[in-house]
Amino acid sequence: VAFAITLGGMLVFALLIGIVSDEISGKVDELKKGKTRVLEVDHTLVVGWSDKIVPLLREICLANESEGGTTIVILGEKDKEEMENTIDDAGFNRHGSTILCRSGSGLNAAALNKVSCVMTKSIVLLASREIGADDSDAMQVRIVLLLSQLLKEASLGSDEGPHLVVEMQDVDNKQIVEIAGRGRVEIVVAHDVIGRLMIASTRQPMLSHVLGQLVSFDGPEFYIKHWQDLVGRTFEDVLYSFPDASPVGVEVQRQGHRQVILNPPVGYTIQDTDAIVVVAEDDDAYKPTRKPFKPGPQRQFHPLQLERSRERVLFLNWRRDMDDMVEELDGQIAPQSVLFLMSSKSKEEQQEALRENGLEPESLKNLRIHHRQGNTVTRRALESLKLEEFSTILILADESEEASNAKKASDSRSLATLLLVREIQRQRRRAQNRTHDKTTVLSEILDPQTQQLAQSIDGSDYIMSNELVSAILAQVSETRALNAIFSELLSSVGNEFYLRPIQRYMKVGESLSFWDVQARARLYDEVLLGYSRDHDVIINPENKGTKMNWLDGDHCLVIAAD
Repeated sequence: VAFAITLGGMLVFALLIGIVSDEISGKVDELKKGKTRVLEVDHTLVVGWSDKIVPLLREICLANESEGGTTIVILGEKDKEEMENTIDDAGFNRHGSTILCRSGSGLNAAALNKVSCVMTKSIVLLASREIGADDSDAMQVRIVLLLSQLLKEASLGSDEGPHLVVEMQDVDNKQIVEIAGRGRVEIVVAHDVIGRLMIASTRQPMLSHVLGQLVSFDGPEFYIKHWQDLVGRTFEDVLYSFPDASPVGVEVQRQGHRQVILNPPVGYTIQDTDAIVVVAEDDDAYKPTRKPFKPGPQRQFHPLQLERSRERVLFLNWRRDMDDMVEELDGQIAPQSVLFLMSSKSKEEQQEALRENGLEPESLKNLRIHHRQGNTVTRRALESLKLEEFSTILILADESEEASNAKKASDSRSLATLLLVREIQRQRRRAQNRTHDKTTVLSEILDPQTQQLAQSIDGSDYIMSNELVSAILAQVSETRALNAIFSELLSSVGNEFYLRPIQRYMKVGESLSFWDVQARARLYDEVLLGYSRDHDVIINPENKGTKMNWLDGDHCLVIAAD
């Protein structure tokens, strides 16, 4: 009997061990597969997975470095280990932040609850590159509706809980997401941002470097903060109150809503509810002085009149938002200018694509469009164009290579086209005994690994489109009001960045401090932010009250409304 009892006990014990072991194995498998619940609060949630994930994470980690780090949770439709390996392989500094990965779909309420979506400080929705633009945007609408419902069930109003930063691919779908978001969404249309920046860079070639500095947390950036000591002062006094920052505007309360006013009118007085918008190195690196700097009397120079001559512009390859880019260029270029479009599409296909999106060539005020069909990576096609006569050439990432796994192929084509364009131009200049090259060549680059290769090609510039969009998403996730600032500065409506020749404000060689030049810029209703010298842009310079000699070729970086 004792033997039977002992044997039975051993069997029961073995059974219990097996059950416990299976349960532990199951929990371990859930951990490995990212099926467990996240118990974090006040974290940043990223829904989706694309080629923007690594630069986005890198920027969020940088943003929270001064706080000792934060927690970032990713909900993606990939295996947890695959996501973690991709992030680990990127090898960026996390600056004390913790990154957690969970497998699941943003269209699943249970998956969103698993990552504590209602307890976050912000939620970033990445657009899918695996499906078409309209399908991706439709998916974003569904996720926004679902998140809005979950936040409503948690009794969080539109001014409570996290804000949603939604990456979209087509600006025409923006309004429906705003309706679905019920006042808590900030929308970043990736194609629209890059398209506007590329067009603006054709007018001011160094503008991409300016924006690159301002959207990255690794350098000067925008901050918004209320300072009680500044209430009652004019904005002009505020401009000279920050030795370590450059004020550019105010955030005001209007009818229950906050809005940003860049470059306020002369004489604007700071109110009790106003916050000051500045550019500074970090949020704890600046504060106002008790006594603002007092610039001496400044005389107004006659504005330097730059004649706008008609131009010849070339777009190589085809983007889905080509109609928006053409309209934006038409609003900024001189009358009687010419735009050549070359891509693999036939002339008829190009014209039909523009008309389908609502652009009629007859409606353009300043541009005439010429269509060319050709393979932009072949010498024969490029030699059919008078490349040496164009003022600006844009090499675009073709719409046929928008999938997330095609960015290396797209960059390879862009580099090949860039090399051919520059070689053909050099040969023709030699044949014509010309030494000076006046053509601005700007390439759209998707993969950061291509950056060094693009830099090695003389006489060319580039825009890191994925890096810039990721940085803007990170900035808006940290500070919601920045979306309005970036939108205005990249639009042809309202205030924009300008690099003005110093002759607008002074004589060449004149010795003036940064604040002296600021006073002269205000005479033209502008705000001075920095300056460029020898192809380098200095934003929010140090020693603003120290005089320096201004040289021929220097430019002032200002924010202005014209």
